[in-house]
Amino acid sequence: MTELPHHLKQDIDEGTLSIEHSPSAIKPHLATVRLTMEPRSIPSEIIKHLPIAEKLFEKFRVMFDTSTIAMPPGTEMDGPVDRFIRYKLDEDQLVTFKGGYSAFGGEDFISIGILGFGRENIIAMVYGTTRQAEHLCKLLAEELWRICGTERKWSELSDCVQFASHITETEVDFGFSFDRFFAPGFNLFLREDIEGRDGLGRHIGIMGQRNPASREELIVRTAYKHIEMDIGLFDGVSGDSEQSFLRIRPSTRKDINRSLMSVSSELPFDQHVQMVERLISKLKD
Repeated sequence: MTELPHHLKQDIDEGTLSIEHSPSAIKPHLATVRLTMEPRSIPSEIIKHLPIAEKLFEKFRVMFDTSTIAMPPGTEMDGPVDRFIRYKLDEDQLVTFKGGYSAFGGEDFISIGILGFGRENIIAMVYGTTRQAEHLCKLLAEELWRICGTERKWSELSDCVQFASHITETEVDFGFSFDRFFAPGFNLFLREDIEGRDGLGRHIGIMGQRNPASREELIVRTAYKHIEMDIGLFDGVSGDSEQSFLRIRPSTRKDINRSLMSVSSELPFDQHVQMVERLISKLKD
């Protein structure tokens, strides 16, 4: 059983939802939280016979996501939405909804990307922080029971959480371009031996081979696209293992070779920010 942090165990108090803070150079973008729970904590067998799509739209303004339906070939997609929700639950698939929002603390609100549940899972992806995504998971868990006609507080359900996973994506202004991530010798190789007048870049691809006489007119530019690392964890007692990731890439196409980048990791927001701050510190040294 996962030992949950105190804030994840707490009951919902929308007026005092504590949102993580970060330096101005590290801005929240997307956050996903997935709670794996004991099946008894999610009333999937009851709720699949109820108008769940209508009820969740009333609560969160979310729409059922039909793009995730995997049905046998030849099955018609026309029909009531709740029919497909029932099918997904029977097939042990995750039922997901898109868009919407959830208000808290008066005039504030959380913008929802994905909200979903299954027999053993509650998931929320928000445009914000993992604390906000956790808040949505709690709300959804309570709402599923409310739709079934039973009031259950999160404190009654939190002990059923077996695992909690997080994904944080932030927009980071590093204050330096992507080439700082690479060794000076590698950057020199790109400038001189690929982009340079005598470099091999002019020989690359169709344009480089099509007309040798026009190679001198070609302009060669390299672009750093992304860094992706696998982070392996191994439990020396149980033998269990897990693969996580760290990704760094330009935020948009226009940010290639500039200082604004997207950083993603499987860390809660607070620890993700600590990691980014340490990375910036190391690269500035």
